Amino acid sequence: MVAVFHVLSLGFIGLEVDAFWAMVLLGVTVGLTVYMAYLSASRMSTQRMSSLLMSFVAIGTLTAMVTSPDPLWWEIHFSQLGTFGDFSSLLFNGTLIVGGLLVTSFAVYLAADIRALAETGELHSPRGERLVPTLASWTFLGAMVVSTVLFAVGFFGLTAFEIVVFALIFGWIAVFIRFLVSARSWPVRTSASA
Repeated sequence: MVAVFHVLSLGFIGLEVDAFWAMVLLGVTVGLTVYMAYLSASRMSTQRMSSLLMSFVAIGTLTAMVTSPDPLWWEIHFSQLGTFGDFSSLLFNGTLIVGGLLVTSFAVYLAADIRALAETGELHSPRGERLVPTLASWTFLGAMVVSTVLFAVGFFGLTAFEIVVFALIFGWIAVFIRFLVSARSWPVRTSASA
């Protein structure tokens, strides 16, 4: 909501709002935010959590990029966005902190879904609960090593490296969630059909 307010304020430069209407707008905004947060949290799932995480990080980072006082921040690295001590820095650093909390929440939802699949027998292998996340993580680690080598030999700069890593992380999350959702639709094996 802070990003929306900032972007809207850039569209209404010079508009004066008296204290009464400012309080009304603030009350409506807080009410809508609480209502939307309640609706979102009450129907939260692993898939929704991953979408929320990706959207939040992308919107916060893009807003910090367009409001940055240094248009050439990208020549250094993404962390440069958090060093200016202004609104864009506050937004970027806040996005990273809240994004970290969302990643932790996402991991809790993901673990619960995998455990539920194992308990209902939807994971066909008893080792699947540990095997699937391990193989997705080792593949991700391999891609990270290749990206690091390409960065070290100068194939691309630090900002591009950070974009590649970001894409790998969220690509891994998207693929993993897709397989998790697909696992729910597989027929459960029974002893008669085995």
